Amino acid sequence: MLPRLSLALLCASFAEALVAAAGLGDHVGRVGAALGAGALVFVAGTPPIVAMALFSGTSLAITLGRAATRGLGAGQPALALLNAAGAGAVATGVGAAAGRALLSTLSPRMATIGTALSTLVAFVLSLALAAFASRLIHGLSFRLLGRSPMGGAGISVALLLLAWGCFHAVTALLPTRYAPAPCAALVALAVFGYPRISSVLAKGTAAAVLWLFALPLVASAGILLHFDDLPARVRVAIDQHPPYAAPTLRGLRWFFDRDGDGAASVLGGGDCNDADPSIHPEALDQPENHIDENCSGVDARRYLAPKRDSTQLPGWLKRPQNLVVIQLDALRPDHLGFAGYRRPTSPNLDRFAARALFFRNAYTPSPSTRFAMSSMFSGYDVGRLPHRNLPANRFELGPEAVTLAERLQDQGYDTAGYTISYVIHHNLGLGQGFEHWQTPWPTDHWAQAYRSAAEQTTRASVRYIEQRTEASVPYLLFVHYRCTHDPYFKYEAWDFGDEPIDRYDSALAHCDDQLSHLLAAIDRSPQAGHTTIAIVSDHGELFGEHGLTHHGKSLYEPDVRILMLLSIAGIDARVIETPVSLLDLAPTLAELAGLQPAPDGDGSSLLAPVFDPARSGARPLFLFTSLDHGGVRYRASAVVDWPLKLIRDRRVGSTWLFDVQADPLETEELGRTRQSEQVRLLELLDGYEYFAGPR
Repeated sequence: MLPRLSLALLCASFAEALVAAAGLGDHVGRVGAALGAGALVFVAGTPPIVAMALFSGTSLAITLGRAATRGLGAGQPALALLNAAGAGAVATGVGAAAGRALLSTLSPRMATIGTALSTLVAFVLSLALAAFASRLIHGLSFRLLGRSPMGGAGISVALLLLAWGCFHAVTALLPTRYAPAPCAALVALAVFGYPRISSVLAKGTAAAVLWLFALPLVASAGILLHFDDLPARVRVAIDQHPPYAAPTLRGLRWFFDRDGDGAASVLGGGDCNDADPSIHPEALDQPENHIDENCSGVDARRYLAPKRDSTQLPGWLKRPQNLVVIQLDALRPDHLGFAGYRRPTSPNLDRFAARALFFRNAYTPSPSTRFAMSSMFSGYDVGRLPHRNLPANRFELGPEAVTLAERLQDQGYDTAGYTISYVIHHNLGLGQGFEHWQTPWPTDHWAQAYRSAAEQTTRASVRYIEQRTEASVPYLLFVHYRCTHDPYFKYEAWDFGDEPIDRYDSALAHCDDQLSHLLAAIDRSPQAGHTTIAIVSDHGELFGEHGLTHHGKSLYEPDVRILMLLSIAGIDARVIETPVSLLDLAPTLAELAGLQPAPDGDGSSLLAPVFDPARSGARPLFLFTSLDHGGVRYRASAVVDWPLKLIRDRRVGSTWLFDVQADPLETEELGRTRQSEQVRLLELLDGYEYFAGPR
């Protein structure tokens, strides 16, 4: 039975490799994908497989195999194999469910320990139940039929059915990429467990297994020794795509981390000096000290923050303005009709854009709601705000942070915000300064509110506007729609198909429909003539670009490009090409309320390109992401110096340079051909991170 298990593990390992290769092939070609697959075979499968092969011929292994056959299969090896596979499938499902629950409440380390314990307990209990059932069925079968309940062919069919059930169970609980490895193992057990095949492999099985692994072992060992020399995209894919090998790789890095700074000098750990704990990829690089503390390959250049002057607004612009900020979570601007999208997803937003300022090249400072909203409400980069990153991607904005809502409240504004349950539960402190900060539904009933969330948000917002009776009191209203955040729901009136991107577009069209009622209520209001409306998204969303889905795990354009529309009575609609950031919204709204922008803020007025041509030039925009997911921490930073964008992936110590104007899909990496610009942007990025980081 042990040789069969080793072959099953080999198939699972290759399935992991294919998962990574699927995320690679379009970007690094078949050769790069093959290299990534070979490395994965070693990292995830080869050592335990070879150990199992060497162990399978020993007397201890034979004794254990016979004991397992008697205990699990009532003397039948095939039945023991089926029971073991079934117990493993059950344990995988229990572990997946436990992991999802624990990651939402505990730190990644504690969640990992809890998941492992849950999986182990489920495996032991499943084995005990399977052994009892096998003995019961075996005894009844011989009493009633006088023969074994099923032969090898029956076991193989049962294993194939189990693989089918495993696929559906895993994909129901987790992303699809978690299914190939366990299903491949079950299929391999079904094939190699068939009587004729097993009889062929009966003699010299250990030698055959060693021969099968000799070539992959040598090739993978060579790849492992030169892992850091692999193409950057291959290393990122190995670190990011395979669900089981990636945490294994992280564990190996922890094992090889000699100075205890959290980074290793091998396996893509990125540590350029594993003997000095102050030097590692997560360190801040002190400018111009001739030491590369963060292993970026350059020494940081001192960053001088530009002076933030207020914009010279025309006298006819009524102030203070009423301010309405509408946030569409995870909305990609390239899925909107006025941006050229092929589907009719946004007729109402299209009409609104025809009267608004459209910032075509708008970016989020981070493709994560907690960071993006903090910057949007304050005008500061998150690194410069007092905050705490809590376990399971939870977040707390410090009470000493000064938000736009607090400043407006001090000026006599009414402030109200309607957000979503996730923000209330996990993104603490974002409601500072809002007199009313709540969900339009009972906060704990978020699951029941998913489908009707847009309608409830619209009703609450319209009610707030219609109930306002004192026109002399200005207001700030924040409205948060979650339609385009996963899970995406398909609505019958907008049926574009059943794929994730189809359901996303359907949810967007539903949200656009609801938005029309809110905009109509604002236009009916007596105060409409001096009400500014901003419609923004906090980040984008990926649907397979660069092998990724959802958001937060990259700084590619689909993840960081956002919608930004600004409608101000008396200002004509136009398209503004100057790159801007979501953190520019706070100083802009502050100006419209008659306040001075914070002199040391990171945001700049969005009205500068309209009223102050001297300040309409592009400035560097800085981006970052930090996300714990599936036992892997994604950490990267970037600078957009239009039209160039430099991304530095801290997990694998790699940098990419793109011209996002000429190459919006980011398929052509320019680092080799434009090295001087890459070095300049690296120095700028390191200098800004030191400037904005904690001291």
